[in-house]
Amino acid sequence: MRFFHPFISIGSFFLLLFSFAARPTLTAQNAEDYDLILRTGVLPMAENAARFESLPVSSSSELEGRLYMLVQFYEIPNAEQRRRVAEADVKLLDYLGNRTWNANLPAEISSESLQSLGIRSVMPVPAFAKWDPRLDAALESETGRVVVMLMAQKDLAEERVQAYLESDGIAVEAHRGRLWRVQLPVSKLAALPQWPYISWIEPEPEKGEPEDTRGRALHRANTVNGLLPDSYHFDGSGLGVLVRDDGPLGPHIDFQGRLTNGVFTGADGTHGDGVAGILTGAGNLDPYMKGMAPGADVYAIPYQADFLDNTLDLHIENGVLVTNSSYSNGCNAGYTAITNTVDGHMYDYPTFMHVFSAGNSNGSNCDYGAGSQWGNITGGHKQGKNVIATANLYQNGNLVYSSSRGPAYDGRIKPDIAANGAEHFSTDPNNQYSEFGGTSGAAPGIAGVLACLHQAYRDWNGGETAPAALLKTILLNTATDRGNEGPDFQFGWGQVNALRALRALEEGRYASAEVDQGGQYDFSLNIPAGLSQVKLMIYWADPPAMPEASVALINDLDLIVTGPDGSTHLPYVLDPTPNASTLGQPATAGEDHLNNMEQVVLLDPAAGNWTLSISGTAVPEGPQLFYISWDFITSVPELTYPNGGEGFAPGSQQRLHWDAYGDLGDFTLEYSIDSGQVWSALATVNSGLRMYDWVVPAEVSGKAMVRITRNGETDVSEVFSIIGVPEQLQVTQACPDSIFLSWQEVPGAVAYELFQLGDKYMEVVGTSTSTNIGIPTINGDPSEDYWFAVRAITDAGMPGQRSVAIHYNDGLYNCPLDNDLALNYLSAPSVNIALGCGAFNSEVKVQLQNNGATEITDITLAYQVNDDAPVMETPANFSLPAGGNMEYTFSTPLTLSVNGAYELRVWGLLAGDEAAFNDTLSHDFELQVYPGDGELPGYTEDFEEGSLPDFWAISNPDQSLS
Repeated sequence: MRFFHPFISIGSFFLLLFSFAARPTLTAQNAEDYDLILRTGVLPMAENAARFESLPVSSSSELEGRLYMLVQFYEIPNAEQRRRVAEADVKLLDYLGNRTWNANLPAEISSESLQSLGIRSVMPVPAFAKWDPRLDAALESETGRVVVMLMAQKDLAEERVQAYLESDGIAVEAHRGRLWRVQLPVSKLAALPQWPYISWIEPEPEKGEPEDTRGRALHRANTVNGLLPDSYHFDGSGLGVLVRDDGPLGPHIDFQGRLTNGVFTGADGTHGDGVAGILTGAGNLDPYMKGMAPGADVYAIPYQADFLDNTLDLHIENGVLVTNSSYSNGCNAGYTAITNTVDGHMYDYPTFMHVFSAGNSNGSNCDYGAGSQWGNITGGHKQGKNVIATANLYQNGNLVYSSSRGPAYDGRIKPDIAANGAEHFSTDPNNQYSEFGGTSGAAPGIAGVLACLHQAYRDWNGGETAPAALLKTILLNTATDRGNEGPDFQFGWGQVNALRALRALEEGRYASAEVDQGGQYDFSLNIPAGLSQVKLMIYWADPPAMPEASVALINDLDLIVTGPDGSTHLPYVLDPTPNASTLGQPATAGEDHLNNMEQVVLLDPAAGNWTLSISGTAVPEGPQLFYISWDFITSVPELTYPNGGEGFAPGSQQRLHWDAYGDLGDFTLEYSIDSGQVWSALATVNSGLRMYDWVVPAEVSGKAMVRITRNGETDVSEVFSIIGVPEQLQVTQACPDSIFLSWQEVPGAVAYELFQLGDKYMEVVGTSTSTNIGIPTINGDPSEDYWFAVRAITDAGMPGQRSVAIHYNDGLYNCPLDNDLALNYLSAPSVNIALGCGAFNSEVKVQLQNNGATEITDITLAYQVNDDAPVMETPANFSLPAGGNMEYTFSTPLTLSVNGAYELRVWGLLAGDEAAFNDTLSHDFELQVYPGDGELPGYTEDFEEGSLPDFWAISNPDQSLS
């Protein structure tokens, strides 16, 4: 028999929790092996499934006859076990680590059922598992209100969550999916963890936090598409990228003029929107939300696991060079037929690259043989040799625990590279942004960087398109090493560094050649003096393997580097033995017969000619084309953010980024507001760090700079501005010829620039020295879709950050006119599909509005069908007073007898009309006429009863009558 505790306090909840955990149990495995380690604490998981029915369950777990509790298995369930779990009506919601899920299960489930499913423990969710410790400070205030973010239980419909919140006196400010921003009295805050429909509570994010800007800076993508005239300006323009995902993208102005949606049958998810925003969002709505390649044309089609769709057609016919698929494809599924397909795409179409997420399945045992921390790449296709699988980083560059890890099924290095995927905000439909992350967010970061590199290669190589294998070589070789020295099975070859990759292209630090079975190619490279490190890599697009092969590598090339003194250097190799201890060990030098890339790293190399010898150790399908890339690294630190041209608001927090080799000493950071004449101390930063969160001083400057120094070696950023962002931008008047806007004054601003959304981007359309401006309308129509933003200009002429854009399409506003006839809407015909017997007959009715200040007494009204002669009427004794409205019915009805598509246009003519944009209406409809005169039915229905008669149904989505 189940019984429930009443509502209990946080303190007694913790007491109850640990009274459960304190009961001793004897198992074949130590109890501490099952401890659930959370970011907010450690929870010992009691082995209590066998006595579950006798355990008390608090009201904080029960919701409408079901229990939200922690469920821990003895082993992570495989697919068959998960099927049995689902059949038992146990819903596994959120994986929390160490074989434990937040789950929804029937309140009356038996101990026998739990044990048969392999469940070890069922525990209440402790308060600390739902509570972000940053909220502790809010509890110190006993009065007032607080805004927090809630995550609802994963399986609850939004309508139910809304009802629960309203019932508990919580005011909803906004929500999307399971994430809710709510406002409540501080006195209720401590009770939130007790409510079972809530799974997580955290503080409201800081206002204006540049979430995706941090991702661009971590990837160094901000340097590839800079803000100053002499910066690099590569944004993916001129090529296509493809998002293969769960629904059409948008509508969102961040894809303005660049989006082509494919056909999505019954698919309307928003996962693809988040992916696309990181890949190619323009930041038109919010400049902080700019993606990696905001100039690329973006195509969207449904994800199809077998790739038997139009993916390849879009490459061949539409110029798509990079695809993104952030979908799982089996966990450590091995080299499948799908892997063969995607490897074949790049092998047969050398400019084409697929980018995948590595997966969010770390903690899952996918049968590599080394437990749940290794070999859990979610593919399949991600294990390909000629594709890229991307690991997931936080914005500080640390690996996210859930990021799937290698090796590939046969011991090859996976993931390939790492990028920021966590803590993103990205595009959502209807011009919104929402939280988005995981390796699903990391992969489009890589795809976007590749698009920018493609554009750069074209610019520097006479319009030729880069081989995708060359770009992959450079991308991997120039990555910033993370984790263990050299490659590893967590970060791959490191954290993407778009700037170093771009410079390798610009400076021509690459070559290509071929080698065949038993052959050798020697490449001589002159290494200059004074370098701290040189990275050398070869990579080749290997022929696709067959699924039954035990090792995927077909053509095995080997690299040996020989120095001027005759010393030899072998490439990095990892030990892929399925042993959890050895898989985490650093790479050593040796022979690699698994991977189709090899890297040699030289420390403090001697100047002179070095020889790279590439041997065709086993090339059954030769000759094999390969690429060589080299990266020269000095000890001089280099600032990468700010890069120049940015606008920082006083008091905002900005994360500074820099590149630097080795742990050679601490860094000194300084800033200047006068182009470097006077420097002020900013911070001293530990030698192991490559970023610093700077609170921008309360200054105004158009000549701000940052300087970094280590051991006497210095780098200085280009100038940027420090000035506020204009607030309260609004439309104050809208007339047929002009729209007028105003905003709050920004201290220190000498002028302002107004932006308006153009064909693709926000464009400057006017400058004002005051806090208001008027701009012309589009075709004399203030009811068009307008998007406006504004930014302040410093006395040095350097602009600040522009505001978030506002939308206007409301027509006339605060604009009195003497004469204005408006046609509001067409009353009849209003159908989209018109039906008739012998012919279709309908009155033509239109709603008229006098928006002017004078009475209308003399007008002409007309309608026209397609290109037929218009029907024109001048009604006698007509009168429409100022501000009045009326319905006008044409004396000549509409009669049509030929099936087809029709456009009906209706308009009015008024002498001296001052607003021409609102005097015409258009309605498109299809006509289907049946032969004969038809007959009246033998019954009538007036729908006056309290319920619908038999055989009638409501088709409105909300089931309401209208």
